[in-house]
Amino acid sequence: MPKQNEIEVLMVNAKTRITGDRNQWIVQLRSGGTWVSRAFIASNKRVRLRVLDELGRVADAAGQQALIDLPFTHREWADKNL
Repeated sequence: MPKQNEIEVLMVNAKTRITGDRNQWIVQLRSGGTWVSRAFIASNKRVRLRVLDELGRVADAAGQQALIDLPFTHREWADKNL
């Protein structure tokens, strides 16, 4: 579950998800039975994709489409969802 102030945005794959809060997207990795926050991204889609690449996280088919569908910037997403 995302923390109280976070909204689950999308599942990248079974062990990677992106949540979001008012300030940033949060890349979380599954470790055992818990989700651990590993990266905080307040900028744009290019940076979000680069961070996933640097973490070695490959999106499954549904995750790829969800990443494509996200707005370019965090601010655009937050204005619609928070």
